Parts: sequence; C-alpha cells; structure tokens
Amino acid sequence: LGNMRAHGVRSVLAVCQETSCGHAGSINVDNMSADVPVPDVALRLRCSACGSRNVKTQPDWKQGGWDRAGR
Repeated sequence: LGNMRAHGVRSVLAVCQETSCGHAGSINVDNMSADVPVPDVALRLRCSACGSRNVKTQPDWKQGGWDRAGR
C-alpha cells in the first residue's frame, strides 16, 4: 500500500470474482499499514452483494488520475 500511496492512490478497487456476481467497489485503505501488500487487502473483505469472500483487489488507479492519457 505504501508504493500505491506514493503514487497518489489511497483506495483499492475490490471486485467479486463469483461468476454470477461481479460486484465492484472502491475502498479507502488509509487505516491500513503501508507494508500490507495490495492483494492481501482482499483477505479482509467480503462481497456486499453476494457475501462471497472470493474478492480480488488492485490499486484504484482512476482515483489517482492515472487513467488519463499522458501520464
């Protein structure tokens, strides 16, 4: 999370991996230690739509403006 934060991103994108769901949401991780790997955030999550623990996390690059051309 520390490297992600150094690039201006303070949230992870969590996506439910269940075939019948696919629910996604951005989660602020300011309260978590900088040494926590981004994939390990998923170990603490449960899908709010279906209840599955089969969740994948990645930096929410849109939040940091990294989705814009020219960056």
